Amino acid sequence: MSFTILIVEDEDDAREPISRVLTKKGYQVLEAATLEQAKSIYNKNIIDIVILDHNLPDGLGLTLLEEPIEDFYKPRFIITTGKGDIKMAVKAMRNGAHDFFEKPVNFDDLLVSIKKAEDQIKIEREVTYYNQTFETGNIDYVISSNPKMKRVFDDATRAAKNNVTTLIYGETGTGKEIIAKHIYQNGPRVGKKFIPINSAGIEKELMATQLFGHEEGAFTDAKKRHIGSFELADGGVIFLDEISHMSLGVQARLLRTLDNRVITRMNGQTDIPVDVQIIVATNKNLAKMVKDGTMAEDFLHRISVFPIKLPPLRDHLEDIPDLVGHFIKKHNEKSNKHIEGITDRALEQLQKFDYPGNVRELMHMIERAIIYCDVEKLDVQHFGLEIQNL
Repeated sequence: MSFTILIVEDEDDAREPISRVLTKKGYQVLEAATLEQAKSIYNKNIIDIVILDHNLPDGLGLTLLEEPIEDFYKPRFIITTGKGDIKMAVKAMRNGAHDFFEKPVNFDDLLVSIKKAEDQIKIEREVTYYNQTFETGNIDYVISSNPKMKRVFDDATRAAKNNVTTLIYGETGTGKEIIAKHIYQNGPRVGKKFIPINSAGIEKELMATQLFGHEEGAFTDAKKRHIGSFELADGGVIFLDEISHMSLGVQARLLRTLDNRVITRMNGQTDIPVDVQIIVATNKNLAKMVKDGTMAEDFLHRISVFPIKLPPLRDHLEDIPDLVGHFIKKHNEKSNKHIEGITDRALEQLQKFDYPGNVRELMHMIERAIIYCDVEKLDVQHFGLEIQNL
């Protein structure tokens, strides 16, 4: 991720040398000479680190620490001031400043302080995002004895170890996101971010800004910079479900990212390097989409470097007992029930069904049956007519 640093300093001779050093180091640098300018920039941009002079022509720099901002994007403040103002330094640190320097600032010491601030920002944002993403519990699944499913998990493990762009395809409800998470959990990026995106749930005209971000003024409502999913996922894994819903324009941008490992924010001028493993999924016939002109052929070739086909549940019905037991346990915990199992009769009925919605449909059946069940085991009457009438 490319960090943005705001330098707030009214003396050109002090501000400009710091700006040059940081720009050469690859930071995105913004500058302000007054408190008013600083507040304007601060409220319109996502700032990671602020190098803040205490005494400014129109006020005290420390008041910027009190500006409201989302906790996720709260920056680190490094305060600079003239010699001898120890009381101010103590107050700044108590108010949440990261560090304090007397002028003239030693560039080497400043760079060390900035690196420490970066590390803390990464930790905080990573923990925040991880908790938001996985707050519902651990990734879990049933390991199948079916040869087709064993091949799926073997291939997923290979994709994980080789850090390769992977296409997971199969019917709706077969568990494509579970396989994506298996790749994440078994690869070198585990512990980093896993960002799932359902392309079908995002309006096509908003997909580019969702993935790549935008700068202020990129479109009518773009009042400040937005960091896209690729920058947030830097170092980790991004999972693009329902890839068939992407427009040709977004496909072209994503193809560039796949080839060059860089992104450019909408209305941006700078290439930003990203280190992300990309996993995509679909339930559509992508080859047909190429023929129809709704998917670029070179894009399809690039996303299908390592394809994994998920079989429908009807091709591994022997997994139903294990899946049923797994879903009972899961939904017992969720609904505070104590269902012990399922009757033979009900299990036989479940094994006769063809599951057009696949594993997801079975999971929902079990969840509904548990709601209706007030005895120790699920039975036929607890299920819908599609099972009762078989």
